Amino acid sequence: MKKNNRLLKHLYSTFYLFYILSVLGLAGTIVFIPLNLIIGLDSTSQLEFSLMSSYLELPINYTLIGDSAFKGVGMVEVMPESFITSDMGYRFLAFLNNIAMFLCAFLVTKQFKDIFHTLSVSQSMREFFVDVNYMRIRKIAFITLAYILYKFLVAVVFSYFLVEDIYVMGKLIHLHPDYFNLLGILSFLITLVIAEVYKAGIQLKEESELTI
Repeated sequence: MKKNNRLLKHLYSTFYLFYILSVLGLAGTIVFIPLNLIIGLDSTSQLEFSLMSSYLELPINYTLIGDSAFKGVGMVEVMPESFITSDMGYRFLAFLNNIAMFLCAFLVTKQFKDIFHTLSVSQSMREFFVDVNYMRIRKIAFITLAYILYKFLVAVVFSYFLVEDIYVMGKLIHLHPDYFNLLGILSFLITLVIAEVYKAGIQLKEESELTI
């Protein structure tokens, strides 16, 4: 039990550190970016919307192990990491995007911090299973789902409505949302399963207490 508590305290300290970093990131974004928009410390902003991609035919030349070589034309996936702009409207969107990222990080790390704090101060295995931690695990799941859907929605809006012409090596490409990123929903489902397993542990504990 002592070894478990030591590990839980280390995990609590780790997530507490991540929590502090997320608070600082959120506070810095809320304070610095509006000042940047108003005062104009930097005339450009980066829109970190990377869930869009396209394919482009380009000359390709490569050699595999075993002297198998290829030289010709192949499809290459193009995925812009960010868009640099000086437009005030898009700079404000970049601000909201940063807020959403740090806010989700803040909310998730807070739940983890509170979960491991509750576990680390438990005096017995029986005290590990409490309703408040069940609700915290569910919150982590739904915050994760909300952020995944938010990022995908932003990619849809940008690729279909806001981005017009993009040229790569002189060729016009058309961006589309990267649907592969929706696989992140699996993390939401896995977290929900963990929450329900934890809830089953709570019910077993309550049944055992009634039996005693």
